Amino acid sequence: AYNYFHHNTIFEGDDNGIRTYHYCEFNRFESNVIYNQTVGIFIHEGYNNTLWNNTLFYNEAGIYMRYSHENNITDNNMTANSRYGLEIYSSHRLNVINNSVVNNAYEGIRVRSSSKNGTYLGNEILDNLRYGIFCDNANAANNTFFKNTFETNLVSNGYDNGTTNNWNGNYWDDYTTQLGALAKDSNDDWIGDAPYLLNGSSISYDNEPWFWDPIVFTITTPTDLTPFASNPPSFTLDISEGIPENIWYSFDGGTTKTLFPHGDLTL
Repeated sequence: AYNYFHHNTIFEGDDNGIRTYHYCEFNRFESNVIYNQTVGIFIHEGYNNTLWNNTLFYNEAGIYMRYSHENNITDNNMTANSRYGLEIYSSHRLNVINNSVVNNAYEGIRVRSSSKNGTYLGNEILDNLRYGIFCDNANAANNTFFKNTFETNLVSNGYDNGTTNNWNGNYWDDYTTQLGALAKDSNDDWIGDAPYLLNGSSISYDNEPWFWDPIVFTITTPTDLTPFASNPPSFTLDISEGIPENIWYSFDGGTTKTLFPHGDLTL
């Protein structure tokens, strides 16, 4: 207990970069770079450990939690592993926060067996070759997935065979593809009006998917083909949908863009 593993570079092995066994508690694994291992960091029956800012790539799995509870997995980069970025097996009350889980060959995150009451917050889960997150059976239960970003995961962004998992406020890049014309944010609160349906037997929904409409506007003045001399005209825009972060104009097809001052639509 109370060990500090930090700033190590571990590579070219045939086992695990770092592995802990049986009631290993209150350790910190920080800023390690681990690659070409079976598992980058393997925590077996470990409790209250912190894994922060580690880089794990070209392993079979970046991080593997097995029978390990109340651990914090934060700000790690798990990329290009040949199976999973993060694999969780029968582990409870994990905090998985602000990790980058990208381009892994199976799932970005695999939640297996009886893994319960975890919090998955603010993770970027991108470009994984099967699923972004996969909860594999009914015992993967009561987990919360909140404010994560799911983009271009090849088979599906999320797959839930678990029980009473809570998906809320995530960004799904295929929201428009799934909902079609129902993909709207009619009150411009950055929450899609219709829920997002995940794949899997649990029939889980994200009821507050992070979504915004594209801006829809018309130029009311000047009208088309109105001539003007050396002084440019004033513009009046009617924005019927969406909230713009900035507005710009161009007279050369977009090569040169000039921003309007924020909130000021007059040139």
